[in-house]
Amino acid sequence: MTEQDNRWIEIAEPRDPRLVRLRGNWQLWQSDGAIPPTHRFDPQHDSELLPWTMLVDIEARPNPYRAFDLTSRFIGSSVAHYFGAEDRQRVSVSEIGDPFAERWFEVADRVVAARSCCCFQGAPYDTGYAFTHFEMLILPFTTDEVTIDSLLAAFAMSMVGRAARQ
Repeated sequence: MTEQDNRWIEIAEPRDPRLVRLRGNWQLWQSDGAIPPTHRFDPQHDSELLPWTMLVDIEARPNPYRAFDLTSRFIGSSVAHYFGAEDRQRVSVSEIGDPFAERWFEVADRVVAARSCCCFQGAPYDTGYAFTHFEMLILPFTTDEVTIDSLLAAFAMSMVGRAARQ
């Protein structure tokens, strides 16, 4: 496995119809281009995606990687299975360490810098499922209308990523 295999690659937009629909909803929740408030996301509205989602809090807690940390609040059952995260609920990314920390901090950096949703493709790293490729849509949310304080990640298996690697 190469160094590139453990990174998420940013793509222009999601291809999976469920992720396209979720991104469209997020865009509707925006007011004048502002980051949508956290309460706008209702997991019951997209219940088919719930096993494929992960909700992460961004916390002002410096660590060896960044001036902030990412702590999982919710990890859906399919995400937990494919990404080896069954025991990662309420665990911070800095606690998990390398090479996973940098992989996930890079994604957060891109979303926070863009102040918008971002889409990526890649495969689980070091979990035994490297042959399974995913699209990942990351949606930023706020509770104070200014600071991005949570990220919703939604995943879909991707045939595109699989074909590109063969």
